[in-house]
Amino acid sequence: MPTRTFVPPMLATRVAKLTERPDWEYEVKWDGYRIEAIKNGPTVHLLSRRGNGYTNKFKAVAKAVATIHAETAVLDGETMVMCRLICRFTALAFLA
Repeated sequence: MPTRTFVPPMLATRVAKLTERPDWEYEVKWDGYRIEAIKNGPTVHLLSRRGNGYTNKFKAVAKAVATIHAETAVLDGETMVMCRLICRFTALAFLA
């Protein structure tokens, strides 16, 4: 099984109008940290979009990724703290 490594993420581009095509999908931009989770066997690394280490800062996320039923995986997403359905960036910054 090949070892998974950091993949620099595609970044968003601001546009005046969204493309309206059936083959395009969009997602909400919350106010969190862009994190890439890399799983190789039991080992998990969390990296920022620039490749900085966040594994020790978000231990609960790393622990959750470790439970994924895959030998290797690369997940790209946003880590955030939700409080009553509102993203709290200040709470997230306190954790990091």
